[in-house]
Amino acid sequence: MFHNRLRASIDLYDRRSPDLLYNYTAPQPPFIHSSILVNVGETENLGAELSLDGDIISKGDFTWTSGINASVGYSKIKTLSNQIYGASYIDMLGTGGLGQTSYYYRYTEGSRIGTLYGYEAAGVNEYGDMMVYDNDGNVITAASANAAYKRYIGNTIPSLFLSWNNTLRYKNFDMNIFMNGAFGHVIYNSRRAGNLQSSGNANVFRTAYTVDKDVREYGGVVTSYFLEKGDFMKLQNVSLGYTFAPKNKDILQSLRVFVTASDIYTFTGYSGTDPALLSTNGLTPGVDNGSGYPETRVFTLGATVTF
Repeated sequence: MFHNRLRASIDLYDRRSPDLLYNYTAPQPPFIHSSILVNVGETENLGAELSLDGDIISKGDFTWTSGINASVGYSKIKTLSNQIYGASYIDMLGTGGLGQTSYYYRYTEGSRIGTLYGYEAAGVNEYGDMMVYDNDGNVITAASANAAYKRYIGNTIPSLFLSWNNTLRYKNFDMNIFMNGAFGHVIYNSRRAGNLQSSGNANVFRTAYTVDKDVREYGGVVTSYFLEKGDFMKLQNVSLGYTFAPKNKDILQSLRVFVTASDIYTFTGYSGTDPALLSTNGLTPGVDNGSGYPETRVFTLGATVTF
């Protein structure tokens, strides 16, 4: 549009992933063992992606081109059973610990992927015990809560992914600025839950004596108390360069020197690991258990020579 100064495209997708593996109860006979690993489940991913870029300024020696890419999506469990093997639900990603029976995710047919399954938090009592709601709205301790009181408490897959790229040029100077982010999701801060004052003589996070100073025991269960908004926008890359154009090009055609900075800063309200490091794919995304290794801010000085 506008003599090619504005360019856009939109893509719609409907992706199915059949034959997912899971352990199902095996009929006996004819099978020897009580469970069997078979391909039964199917997932469905629906979404749209919009790309928009344009020449914001193009005047004389100065140009500014900017581009935005945005995508939205929805993923769900389409089927869990077939005529032979059936499951009313599947539990995924155990919380860990001796004798643990708690999981972060419970999926049923039609449920949205990334939806956390646990107790709705109701604060902390005067003894430092985590309190949760039962099905009648009564407040009880998390340690004594019945599994029937669990519910869906939040989704860990972003509803919007966004990237923004800018290229500016003035005479022989050029600059590129790239940002990316994700919005509309929560993160389960499992590291925060595992570093309370009740951790004994182990090192704990500062939050154990600030935002979580009243928590002594949370029962080792999944609760909405440790959910945080996962929205972030990251200044991923900034590059500045200058191109020398020699008058005599018999040997050297051009020389460009540049400096680049990567992983500069993440704008977020999340208190844990850089949210950009956490997985947003698969069936068990968005649980911060400390597995993501922090990225390193990198500065690069270089040159591109054309003979």
